[in-house]
Amino acid sequence: MRRISIEPVTRVEGHLKVEVEVSDGRVVRAESSGLLFRGVELVLRGRDPRDAPVITQRVCGVCPQSHGIAACLALEAAAGMREAVPRNGELIRGMVMAVQHAADHILHFYVLGGLDYFSPVPHAVGLFGPTTEDRRLVDQELDRMRRHYVEALETWRLGQEVISLAVGRSPHSTGLLPGGVPLVPREDDILAWRFRIARMRDFIQRCYLPDAQLLCRRYPEYLQMGSAHGDFLAYGAGVICDSAPLYAGFLPSEGELHPLALERISEGVSRSWYRETEEDGEAVPSRLEPMESKAEGYSWIKAPRYQGRAAEVGPLAQLFVGSQAGQEEFWSQVADLLAGAGADLEGLSSTMGRNLARAIMAWLMIQWAMQCADSVAPGEPASVAFEVPREGEGIGLTEAPRGALLHWVVIRNAKIASYRIISPTTWNASPRDHAGLPGPMERAVVGLPVADDEDLTAVLRTVRSFDPCLACAVHLVELKKVGGETR
Repeated sequence: MRRISIEPVTRVEGHLKVEVEVSDGRVVRAESSGLLFRGVELVLRGRDPRDAPVITQRVCGVCPQSHGIAACLALEAAAGMREAVPRNGELIRGMVMAVQHAADHILHFYVLGGLDYFSPVPHAVGLFGPTTEDRRLVDQELDRMRRHYVEALETWRLGQEVISLAVGRSPHSTGLLPGGVPLVPREDDILAWRFRIARMRDFIQRCYLPDAQLLCRRYPEYLQMGSAHGDFLAYGAGVICDSAPLYAGFLPSEGELHPLALERISEGVSRSWYRETEEDGEAVPSRLEPMESKAEGYSWIKAPRYQGRAAEVGPLAQLFVGSQAGQEEFWSQVADLLAGAGADLEGLSSTMGRNLARAIMAWLMIQWAMQCADSVAPGEPASVAFEVPREGEGIGLTEAPRGALLHWVVIRNAKIASYRIISPTTWNASPRDHAGLPGPMERAVVGLPVADDEDLTAVLRTVRSFDPCLACAVHLVELKKVGGETR
């Protein structure tokens, strides 16, 4: 039995450590560790509730709009004014969300996870790709990928321009506020959005989808490995805009789709560096050094569970839940795209399936973005005034590019008394719970081949297929005085 530590995992957002135990050339156990404490919830206590959309966007610079929208939804629910948000506000939020998803999936494929299979720079394998020579693309295909890599960066920039024009800069948009979007859209605004969205749509259809399908055909065994064993959770986005191609529900591996029931969600801390007892419904960070405070702890990430099960979230879950939601138009497109990759729904629950699912969701989301832009009424307001309630409690549910995102706010005396965020990577990269059940990423790595300590290609490809975002799962560090300097 060998124990191998990968620290840090590169080409992911944040500080992730993965340790695997290997026996007879296979992973038999894995531990996923988030190494920095995220304290945004504590920062928000005692603040004006209107600070929440601004501060929570600082959780992550990759998908800040998802956090901003979730915070707005939570505040609107606490104030009892969800129905008051104008239709234009809902449509613009939906467009921003959809563009953010599409841009983020493009970034993952061409800059992060996809580089495990091709390098954008010739002879730079050690920098951009895996440490092995498991290269199966011929020269012509590699040249095509490198051209698309450059074009992908331009396409990602177009997405940031759409977001900036609609809600004021990206990242950390200033126009995501409870009550809607502080904009009265003009016809030229809509034309500017549509022009950029159309270019993004063209790139996804012409480059991204064919490239993702190509990798599936060149690496077919990765459609058979890396499954997290099929419990899927999605929150959907119908609460943001009723035309969203994102549906809510819990899909267990052995059953049919269940309607979403938030009371079935729990968060465990038995293997996390938090106290077992909770104050005001929140686990309190240990005041001791992590190794001393909890011998069985190995992560700052908590362990969320749905009905006691470690559910996978993200584009893969969105597709599986959508396939069971009775949406014929949605699934007909998905089936055609799977066929082009030589894949099917069963094989989608895999390492390569997650990469393909992202490309498919990018295609569906960019179409939704255009639909939202087309539906915006020029000259009509997109927001209403928001008044902070003296008392209230609200939950904001949405889908970030990496999966299900929940914000929960409690307001007392017109101030934030409690705030909780359960982000997608908290689900996917969670440690074991009190029953010893591993998180989805830990389960997906078990069984993968490891030839030697230098060849962890299959492990890294599978970990990156989840597109982990550790900033969303863990955030703050403690500053200390060392030799008169703050470090």
